[in-house]
Amino acid sequence: YISLSIDYTVLRDSSDEIQGVLMVFMDKSAEKKLCKVIKAKMSKSELVFRILKNKEGYLEFLKELSFNLKKLSDILKSSQENTMSDDMNAAFRSAHTIKGNSSSYGVIEVTSLAHCLEEKLILGRDGEVDHYSLFCRQCLVLVNQIRVSLSKHVQEMEALFGERFDNTDGESSLKVMGTQI
Repeated sequence: YISLSIDYTVLRDSSDEIQGVLMVFMDKSAEKKLCKVIKAKMSKSELVFRILKNKEGYLEFLKELSFNLKKLSDILKSSQENTMSDDMNAAFRSAHTIKGNSSSYGVIEVTSLAHCLEEKLILGRDGEVDHYSLFCRQCLVLVNQIRVSLSKHVQEMEALFGERFDNTDGESSLKVMGTQI
C-alpha cells in the first residue's frame, strides 16, 4: 500500500472570499520503509548490547523458548484426538510466555508469530473450533514457523558473536565481530 501525507491550504482573494483549495499529496512510503529499517537495526543493536551485558540470561531465554516450544508441540499433538482439551490453557500460557519473552529480547518475528498462535489458541481454549484436529494441525504449523524464525535468529546472533549459543559450559568466549570481550 502507499502511505500518503495530505496538506492543504484555503485560497482567498483580497476580500477574504474563498476561491479554492490547494492540496498537496506526498508519497511517504519510502520514508515509512526507511523508518522501519532503522527501527529494526536499533532493536538489533539493543539486543546485541543486552546479550553482551547478560549472556547467561540470553542463554536462559533460548532454553526457555525451546522448552515452551516442545511443550506446545506435545500438547497440540496429544490434543488432536480430543474434541476439547483441558491442556489448551497450558498451550495458551506457553504461547503467551514465548511472546512475552521474545518481545523483551526484541526478537520481533518470533513475537509476531507467537501472537498469532496465542490468538488462535484463544479460539481453541474458548471452544470456538469446529474441526479440532485441523485446528491443532494449524497451530502446529505456527509452532514450526516459530522454530524456523528462532533458528534464523540464533544463527544470525551466532554469526555476529562468532560462537555457538547452545554451549552453556560458562566458558568466557563471547566475541563480537571477531573481537574477544
